[in-house]
Amino acid sequence: MERALTGKGRGLIAPLTPGAIRRIGVRRLESGLKNRGIKNASSLAKTAIAAAEAQSTVPPGETPAAAMAARIARSVLDLDRSCTRSLCCISPRAAPTVSRASALNYGGWDGG
Repeated sequence: MERALTGKGRGLIAPLTPGAIRRIGVRRLESGLKNRGIKNASSLAKTAIAAAEAQSTVPPGETPAAAMAARIARSVLDLDRSCTRSLCCISPRAAPTVSRASALNYGGWDGG
């Protein structure tokens, strides 16, 4: 499944197991991707469903690993939102040319 989705951009925000993708179906997956602002949601949903249907084996520990990956993905997205909010507070006080990358590289930045 990873091979089928490589190079497709941001794609699936929350990691899903092939079984979950098969249960969701093309319409719901496409709708969820569109709601997240994913480009080419229809194409990505069809590719993901086809790849999930091609994968018939279920490795041991897939469900707990998927749950852990989903928690990590949510934490990363929360951290990104927090950094964005902090940067919005910093930017008006800093030079107008301060980029997000340079703002995050200031000494003592702890992300909070």
